[in-house]
Amino acid sequence: MICYYAVGGGLGHLTRAAAVIHTLGIDKPVTLITGSPFASDPRVIDPGNRVISVASERLRDRALLRARLADIFDLVQPSMLIIDAFPAGILGEIDDSLIPEKCKCLHLARLLRWPVYNNRIRAAMPRFDMTYLLEPLYAEHTAGLRQVSRHMEQLDLEDPPVSFIQSQKYATKGSCASDAAHSWLIVHAGSDEELIELVSYARETASLEGSHPAMAAVFPGPRPAALPSDIAHIDIFPAYPMFESAERIFSACGFNIMRQTRSLRERHRFMPFARTLDDQFRRAAIARCDTGQTH
Repeated sequence: MICYYAVGGGLGHLTRAAAVIHTLGIDKPVTLITGSPFASDPRVIDPGNRVISVASERLRDRALLRARLADIFDLVQPSMLIIDAFPAGILGEIDDSLIPEKCKCLHLARLLRWPVYNNRIRAAMPRFDMTYLLEPLYAEHTAGLRQVSRHMEQLDLEDPPVSFIQSQKYATKGSCASDAAHSWLIVHAGSDEELIELVSYARETASLEGSHPAMAAVFPGPRPAALPSDIAHIDIFPAYPMFESAERIFSACGFNIMRQTRSLRERHRFMPFARTLDDQFRRAAIARCDTGQTH
């Protein structure tokens, strides 16, 4: 059995999990360990995989989280453990003594605010049979992983093709996906407050350009009460099939959206938000450097 550690509160870890499973060609059932409320959405998790949820209170207590993981590993007896984003777990709860004997251990390295994370874990990271580098990291982060990784290589993720995704995942609530064609899309899975900031960014851009585009907010769940009435709301997952037909895309700078829009950067406008461990500002700077954008 393959266990995939995707412990985090948002949608990003689960979106990345789908891309990793597809990219690595994993065709066996996977047990996803997550604290995300989005795991209950049938559009997000492939029905062939199993979800084990971690209660939110455990995500604030290292000992409780470590005990929960130990129970899960005893139950599942994984032959492979894939650790997403946080090499020692989100609280530093994972080390070699927690990982079952003879279990192959892989790590998916994403950009982190390394000094903050390194201070948080205050313990040795587990040893990895393979670390996949998903994007450029800070030098100190890379050096730390090199010390505990038998092999390291870059991995360019690919999302599952549309034909591999059940039609139910394209079911919409409210406005239909056709509203996205030639619209300005505002894509976000974070707080309502951040969504409204992105709406303001899109409106300011339209005003500066003297345009009056149709706008649609792609936001999972019920329509946010603060969303202006003239902006359509699309509750759809996954969002990436709509990007090609969108005239503009506005988003934060999370790992998945920045990867999915890499080939559409001339249409993509992005705004980094502060996160405890994810470094959206560094990711935005790298993207701007790569494309020469100044916005």
